[in-house]
Amino acid sequence: MTGDSAVCAQDPACHWDYSKRGCYEGAAERVDPCGAHGDKTICQQDVSIGCKWNDDDKKCVQAN
Repeated sequence: MTGDSAVCAQDPACHWDYSKRGCYEGAAERVDPCGAHGDKTICQQDVSIGCKWNDDDKKCVQAN
């Protein structure tokens, strides 16, 4: 494990984990960017990353 994010960023076989504050092998886990929107109005207004509100689950999800 590398403790320096700049060194980690130079290595395409690694990723920096901000929650654990360390560099780890492999690709970073994909995070749904729409998941940060907990409000229906804000979710529907975010057209830049393609979010839509899911009424059944009551959460913001990727439209694709």
